[in-house]
Amino acid sequence: MKTTTLIASGALIASIFSAPIASAQTTPSTKQISCELMKVVAQDVISSRQEGLVMTAVGNRLLEQGWEYKQANSIAYQYLQKAYQVPVQLDDESKQHVIQQFSNQAYEECLCNWSAKPQQGI
Repeated sequence: MKTTTLIASGALIASIFSAPIASAQTTPSTKQISCELMKVVAQDVISSRQEGLVMTAVGNRLLEQGWEYKQANSIAYQYLQKAYQVPVQLDDESKQHVIQQFSNQAYEECLCNWSAKPQQGI
């Protein structure tokens, strides 16, 4: 079950970074990619509770994409810590709602933080 979650999220992360440029009007910004990554990280941590595996996946993705996305690494750690505080002993429907709410909040906070410090990233 835990492996399935990481594989599915890995596919989502891969799709974020490898979206065809022809189908998009512009290439996604570092901000968009990093913040979308936070959303995926939040979902993974709540679902799997495998901090080491999630951070390894994030680290591998950053190495593949280059260090222009390094801001994602530090903010990922912050959201890993927050995600571990979310209760997971919930029924499936409640758990999905909590995961969605938390990951959306992670994405919005990431965008806000990035906008507040545009020269520094996160």
